[in-house]
Amino acid sequence: CLTKQPVRLLFTSSVSSVTLWNPATSGSVPEANVSDASLAVATGYGASKFVAENVLAQARASGVECTALRVGQ
Repeated sequence: CLTKQPVRLLFTSSVSSVTLWNPATSGSVPEANVSDASLAVATGYGASKFVAENVLAQARASGVECTALRVGQ
């Protein structure tokens, strides 16, 4: 018997999404969404991870169950 269950999305991101974060001046990278695009502009890879994390943040605000996991942090 199949039951309806909400779809849950787990996105594997990367610390590249915050490549230019400076822990000396800003402390540890927060576990929450980071909305400053200037932190990810060093590479196209990091920029794409940043965009995906922010799309997920908007989806989460709309009620979608989703998580971005930054590998390497």
